[in-house]
Amino acid sequence: MYVSKTGNNEIKYYAYLTITKGYSNGDIESIIFIDNLNKNLYKVKIISIENQTKGIGSLILDDPNYVKNFENKKIEDYLNDEVNNHNSESSDVISGATISSRGVIQAVISACNNYNQNR
Repeated sequence: MYVSKTGNNEIKYYAYLTITKGYSNGDIESIIFIDNLNKNLYKVKIISIENQTKGIGSLILDDPNYVKNFENKKIEDYLNDEVNNHNSESSDVISGATISSRGVIQAVISACNNYNQNR
């Protein structure tokens, strides 16, 4: 976990480096940024993917609009959630890339739970 502070020494953002499993047990490495002042997701940045199908699962990295779907979502929407029963909006999952999308959702869930438990 990394933090960014304001001039008043308040923690503005938390950043969580995550590694989750996607398609074919390939790793999905991402950074989940949480806005501490607004208590919501600030940004999801996919760093690398391994073994995700080109043109389908790779869309989690290649399509900039996919990660924008997470921006400004409330942390509470992901707390104590399970990826298989996730009840967020369907925009969290790319059609045809369900397993890769679930890897990203799991990263978001883990970061939100960690934030909630340790802030």
